[in-house]
This record gives sequence, C-alpha cells and structure tokens, in this order.
Amino acid sequence: MCHLFVYKNTDKQTSSIENKPNEMLEARQSEKNENECVTEVYGIIHVIIPQDISNNIYTNTLLLHPSPEYSMSVLDIQYKDQNGECRRIETYPTKQVDNKEVPVEITEAGELVFSFPKRKITELQIKVKQPY
Repeated sequence: MCHLFVYKNTDKQTSSIENKPNEMLEARQSEKNENECVTEVYGIIHVIIPQDISNNIYTNTLLLHPSPEYSMSVLDIQYKDQNGECRRIETYPTKQVDNKEVPVEITEAGELVFSFPKRKITELQIKVKQPY
C-alpha cells in the first residue's frame, strides 16, 4: 500500500512532516502493489536572482552541489533573461533526437560547475529527479 501526503510550503521548519497535520492539503491512499509505488520524485529548483544588487544580474557560473552527493539526477538547467526569454545554458550537455536538441540527464550528480558567457540573468530553473 502506498501513501501520498501533500503539504503546504511554509517558512516554518520542523523535524518531521508529522508535526504539521494542520498544513496538510491532501492525503491519498492507494491500494497498489508496492512495486507500482512511486520510485522517483521530480522537481524544479526555481532561483530568482535579486535585481536590487546590480552585480548579481551578470552571471556566468553555476555551481551545483547536491546533498547528499550523488543522490539526484539533473535533467536540465535553463535561465530567464531580462526580456523574459527562457534558454538552456550553453554548456549543459545535449543530444540530437529527431533533428531536435534535447538535454541529457546527468545521473548520480556530484559537484557540478557550469560556466557560460556572462549575461544578465533574472531567474534559473534546475530540473532534477531523485529516487524515492
């Protein structure tokens, strides 16, 4: 049997989710076999770069250090420029599939460094996957 609990994202940090029953949005119980349960969790790390500090808008290096190390896969990294356009950073690995460039999954990611031409960036989106 699988259980899925979805909680609000709050500023309060507690040691366990059991301490937040009032914050629960939804609880589902599934009668599926354990082999059919969730085995991976996907997420997007969304970073908004403060614009009030002028030195921060010019960015050319991104350092990722997953914790625990080698516990996740990186699926893609994109940035948003001041015109609102989203683009993949140039140094993220890609491959051609049906004449289209697609990102390559970086499995069991350790410390990663991506350098790219200096430009004005307002946001970063890092797509990740982690075993559950």
